[in-house]
Amino acid sequence: MRKFLSKKYIYYLCNILLLLLQVNAEQLNPKKYPLFKQNLSQIIWEKVKDNEQNKQKPLIWKIDKKPRNINFENYMQEVENINKNTLISSSFFLNKGEKIFDYGLINDKSYYFKLNIGLSKAFNLNFSSETINSEISSNHKNKIKNIFLNNNSRNIRLGGKIKISSQSRGDLISTNLRLSYGEIFNDSRHGYLYSEIMNKYSKNDSLSFNINPKISFTNFGNIYSITANINWRLNPKFEISPEANISLNNAEDNYSLIGRTFLSSNIIIESFISNSSGMIDMAKQFKSKSVKYGAILRLRF
Repeated sequence: MRKFLSKKYIYYLCNILLLLLQVNAEQLNPKKYPLFKQNLSQIIWEKVKDNEQNKQKPLIWKIDKKPRNINFENYMQEVENINKNTLISSSFFLNKGEKIFDYGLINDKSYYFKLNIGLSKAFNLNFSSETINSEISSNHKNKIKNIFLNNNSRNIRLGGKIKISSQSRGDLISTNLRLSYGEIFNDSRHGYLYSEIMNKYSKNDSLSFNINPKISFTNFGNIYSITANINWRLNPKFEISPEANISLNNAEDNYSLIGRTFLSSNIIIESFISNSSGMIDMAKQFKSKSVKYGAILRLRF
């Protein structure tokens, strides 16, 4: 009880001392108006004449006759436009209410579409479907590959992406965790769970690096691999992204080279050459028999 009372008295004493202190500066001239709201003191800032004899010139306050008003809404719009032109890696995260739709067409008549929806600042929802017509390349029999990526196979996927860290918030790297459930669209209806940890480091606005561990869980065994890529923006309208997938278990090494053209902040066209079995999720952990090429149209809403 005594400690509480002593702290209380110290608090009151400090406040009384603060009230007794007066401004002691040559540049400030405090004036009191006793009839202004119960003797409240008011500081009046006055311009001080230059003193050539005084080596330390006093601080002079000047009024800007041409004030520049900052429009906060316009500033935020500029920031948003910059973010829209920074779709440079798989770790890119959508803000709440934003949507991106991808449609990809490959020369072997394979195709896919993908829809990403920003539900919040920390969670994105994605839905995708892919039809694969590429032939199996490996001479040895890979049971997982034969079941999920056989010729004319079609799959559907539903999942989400969670933000863990971000360089924009002062973290060392930007990290997102992606989880999705996929299923083969045929009589077997075999399903799998796909997981990817997307780690991105941006050195500057033109160069960034990604290292993404990937795991696919199936009833026939698990697939482990690591994907590494570089995003290099050559100019405001174009960037390239070489990518390599390294097999760790039940996967296959493959590569991709992607070129992105920013027609506007909402329309992007990607052209690519790759020898991966497919373009999204588990299919990118395997290798096709021949090299293929194609184009992707990306629309942002």
